[in-house]
Amino acid sequence: MIDDENIAAQWWRWWTNPCEGMHPDKIKWLKAQGIVWADRHEPSVIIKIRRLMNLSCLPDGQMTAAPTRVMLGLVDHVEMESELSQFACLVLDDSILTARPSDWEQLHGVHNTEVIRDLISTFRTLSPGLETIRINIVTSLQRVQSEAVKINQAILIVLGLYLRKFSPVFYQRWLLGVSDQVAAYIHEVPLLSRDDLLQEFESWIDPAIEKIIGNFVQQFEIPLLDLNEA
Repeated sequence: MIDDENIAAQWWRWWTNPCEGMHPDKIKWLKAQGIVWADRHEPSVIIKIRRLMNLSCLPDGQMTAAPTRVMLGLVDHVEMESELSQFACLVLDDSILTARPSDWEQLHGVHNTEVIRDLISTFRTLSPGLETIRINIVTSLQRVQSEAVKINQAILIVLGLYLRKFSPVFYQRWLLGVSDQVAAYIHEVPLLSRDDLLQEFESWIDPAIEKIIGNFVQQFEIPLLDLNEA
């Protein structure tokens, strides 16, 4: 599924052991079920955790056909926040157009003025289809939202909606790495029912996914030596 042996080994370790990259919210829940966290690498404990969390043992067809997308399970969330900030535009409301820098920092956790400018620019240029998707997401979240969504949460919400459609099996494993609040936000948003909107949503996201995975893969590339150099 993944050609590079180093990446494949890391990915399969992540896939088979649900404790790899697990969010503290999920760890807390497991401990409440009687799981001893210190024993999390024991085969019998891994099997029990997988059963408790109803995880599939094998990748599905969508995953095997898209090795690039499944690598998202290995990308650090901090890196996602810096590389995929434009995704947040689909979760924010119109108030960002008049928000002051102090509002951005307090409400959304954004401190970088360049990121703010990029988000506003992207927000203003959303196509009618993406604007329809944004309104659907914002309206859905308002039912359960108690405070403004942080940018890092917004990015994961949009990515989760993307992965939920891509592969429910992969999505279920990926969810273990996000907070219960983010998972609840994602579940609150209904699936897109129009094929044209779904296609536009995926087409908008795919280039950013390819870029961040490309950056991730480069970490494993071995530079070629020039034997002609003295």
